[in-house]
Amino acid sequence: MKISSNIVIVLLFFISTAAHAFHSTVSSVAWQSVDGQDFSFTLSTPDAQIGSLSFMTIAMQADLASTSIADAVSIFIEGVDYGSYSRDSANVYGVAAVNDNAYTMNIDVLLMPATSAHYLADGEINVNVSLGDATDVSEGWSTWGRAPFTSIDLTYNRMHVAVVPLPASLVLYASALLGFVIVRRR
Repeated sequence: MKISSNIVIVLLFFISTAAHAFHSTVSSVAWQSVDGQDFSFTLSTPDAQIGSLSFMTIAMQADLASTSIADAVSIFIEGVDYGSYSRDSANVYGVAAVNDNAYTMNIDVLLMPATSAHYLADGEINVNVSLGDATDVSEGWSTWGRAPFTSIDLTYNRMHVAVVPLPASLVLYASALLGFVIVRRR
């Protein structure tokens, strides 16, 4: 039985390696240095597979005590408005209070194939995040002076990835070996 469990483990390893070989994630973080600062990110994606799904997570920490849309976080990707979000918005998750005014929150954006084909065609994607005019560097923060920040993680499919497929002989050998082990046990 030990031989068959080792074979299964090796096969699962090869399958999981092939499944994860096509994805890449780029990240960027910016800290607020002046009150009301907007953040502009340019993420390089030179090997993006044009026309595939992409996934973006935007995390932030800011003075998000107000739930008014006027004070909400605004997101623009390649100049397209992706909405305004307060800490009470439906699409926001991971909301946590840091202190009386400071909160952390996350927003996920799914970029459909046609959208990613347009956005990633030049090998980079531009994201602008505005934390709102009510966000002050010094207001509502702890004694460490930890300023508001925004971070972005973009996961996309890569093209021209050299994935070595399992040779047919390995699959046939493994199934034959597994068959011999089962027959031997009977």
